[in-house]
Order: sequence, then C-alpha cells, then structure tokens
Amino acid sequence: MSEQLYNLEQLESIGDAEFVKRMITIFVKEASGATEKLLQAYKTDDFATIKYVAHRIRPSLNNLGIPKMKEVTIEMEDIASQNTKNARLEELINNFNDVVTRVVADLKAKYSME
Repeated sequence: MSEQLYNLEQLESIGDAEFVKRMITIFVKEASGATEKLLQAYKTDDFATIKYVAHRIRPSLNNLGIPKMKEVTIEMEDIASQNTKNARLEELINNFNDVVTRVVADLKAKYSME
C-alpha cells in the first residue's frame, strides 16, 4: 500500500467543492513554481530565495495536509540561514521536489487539470 501524500479533509471542512478545487488550483501553480525556484536557487547559491520560498509555501502545505513537507521546509529554511551549501540542504530540496511533484501530478489527474 502506498503512503498517502496529502489529505484534503481540512480544506473540505472549510469550503464546498468549488472552494477546494480553487485552493488545489492555486497550490498546483504555487508548488510547481516553488520546486523550480528551490532547485535553481540551490544551483546559484541563492540562500535568501531558498528561505523565502520554503517559508512562503508552508501555508499551502498545511492546507493540503502535507505535514511531512512542512517539517522539510522548516529545516530547509534553517539550513539556508547558514548561507552555505551542504548535502542535507540538497537532500531536503530534492525530497521536497519529489513529493510535491507527485502530489501535483496526482491532484492534476484527480481534478482533471492541465
């Protein structure tokens, strides 16, 4: 059995189906951009952008019920504050990219999005 990557219960508890779809659409757009920005920022030693993106995406991760990635973004932000590349930061960014890419693909398929 594969692990559940996200949980929409929180969104569903505060809004109707249209609201949920709107929030998912926003997440898909934000998350796709976030993964690209994180990867690019790491390549160019732009630690300020890593901290900003990790911090900025966190509320969306909460809304979509992706608690593991919330912890990853907190650690990313902490490590990026040191303004130096290290293997752990690269690992966190790659893990974030992998999970978010899978979540986005699944959401797009379930909600018939392009």
